[in-house]
Amino acid sequence: MAQNYFIEGLFILLGLAFIVTIVKYPKETLLKLPTGIFHHIIVRPIKSILLIPMWIIGIPLTYLGEKYKWKITPTITKLLDYGTDDDDKPHPSTQNLKIDFKNGDKYIFVISSTKDLKELIGDFIGVFTEKYAVDDFKINSKDTRTVIAFPDRISFHDFHLMVQHVNDELGEKKSFGIYKSEKLQYFVFRDSETLNNLVGFTSDKKLFSIHMLDDLETKQYLRLNKKLKVDTEWVERWNGAAANKI
Repeated sequence: MAQNYFIEGLFILLGLAFIVTIVKYPKETLLKLPTGIFHHIIVRPIKSILLIPMWIIGIPLTYLGEKYKWKITPTITKLLDYGTDDDDKPHPSTQNLKIDFKNGDKYIFVISSTKDLKELIGDFIGVFTEKYAVDDFKINSKDTRTVIAFPDRISFHDFHLMVQHVNDELGEKKSFGIYKSEKLQYFVFRDSETLNNLVGFTSDKKLFSIHMLDDLETKQYLRLNKKLKVDTEWVERWNGAAANKI
């Protein structure tokens, strides 16, 4: 009998925790979580099963095509890539630009927001990391624009995760991250075409991406690619001049 009470109490606590989560994070709980579960549990396995015959035929054909220089090889490769989860794939890169991240200043430039940014930072710390305090972040506002200055000890991973989080919460083209040192300055923001990539550009217009599923504690570099599709105009139009004055 006592065991039944314990189980019932446990379910009640879990139910209350779920309700609190819905109230505090409605978008993540009601929209992103069900969508992610459906995609990873149902859609991806079905796609993988349906693609098995294509892989069985395509992989040997790709090998033979590369060996004998068949013209159809690129087409076969594209077919094999069909159905893979692009959100889990990094953008191609031609060069890695290493960063001495600890020796630079880090900011998020907010164009406009209807949300309490201090609360947004607190949510980020509570959900993703507990290594920082809200007061470690300095918030300075002027008109509709706001600059969030990061603590010097923020890691490469945590900085870009925060950039991604703020982009998600405020909406597309409402904020971007800035890194500034004596040797390098770059602007970075969420890639609107994928879930797990950030994109951006340096002050000398080198285009780059950062794959958020990489081990960013060890891979502290920008993945350069001059053919990368990056919309730089909105950053320059809205805040390019202002951001350079930070």
